[in-house]
Amino acid sequence: MVAVARYEKGAVSVLGEAYDRSVSGRAMDWILIELFAESMKKQGAPDALASVKARLKLEEAATKVKKTLSVVDEAMGVAECVVEDYDLSCEVKRERFEAQCAPLME
Repeated sequence: MVAVARYEKGAVSVLGEAYDRSVSGRAMDWILIELFAESMKKQGAPDALASVKARLKLEEAATKVKKTLSVVDEAMGVAECVVEDYDLSCEVKRERFEAQCAPLME
């Protein structure tokens, strides 16, 4: 959701707002979660999306990475013991993340 507001002394007026239900932080999180699961699969780990516990760990890492990328150009997705004895360690660059999110914005 995007809102345009006017700030005046002692008051705020909302001039307009717009939103798109298909663009959400949750959809962006899912893009990172899939990226992390693919990264772990390359390390030889079992499918991280098959386990609820592993998915929650990937979701927590995705949320942290998304917040970090809003400030800097790259971030590390890390989580310990996601699936069996496999840890997540995946570097994400803002440019790549934005490219993967581009279809959401169209």
